[in-house]
Amino acid sequence: MTCEKGNLASLSVAFRNLATLNGSKVEEIVIRNSHVSNLYGNLFFKSNARILKIFNVPIKSIADHVFYGVNETLEELRIINSSLTEFPRDAFKSLSNLKILELNHHFIHTLNNNEFDDSQLPAKLEKMYITNGNISEIGANTFQHVKKLKVIDLHGNQIVVLKKNQFRGLRDAEL
Repeated sequence: MTCEKGNLASLSVAFRNLATLNGSKVEEIVIRNSHVSNLYGNLFFKSNARILKIFNVPIKSIADHVFYGVNETLEELRIINSSLTEFPRDAFKSLSNLKILELNHHFIHTLNNNEFDDSQLPAKLEKMYITNGNISEIGANTFQHVKKLKVIDLHGNQIVVLKKNQFRGLRDAEL
């Protein structure tokens, strides 16, 4: 399913209508070129998509519970060309089956030590791309909970210093 140039209300109605279809399984949801700046409410409630891609949407914030409903089926989340200024840790913490997370072209400045604390996100996360943004600082223990990561890509950011043992515990890391 692809939604272009929609607003949040029409997206919510579309997703609810899909959920009411008996036995419907949505493989991929693509939201592209919308003018939504805040994701909130029960937008994805009762959705069962495996992949969610959000392209060219100036998202500034994502509410804590916006992924409820899709949190048990979502395996891939890609947010490309957003206006995020902070890592949306509370919104992402319920994504227990996520294997791929991509935040590309964003305005996030810092990855704090607690980004994955008290979170289900690291349970299956294998690939994380937080690229082409403004990250200049990464907490020394930011990645201590994401032990299953095979790929961690931070290219295109403004990182100047990596701390000693920054990636300690990432035994499965390949890249």
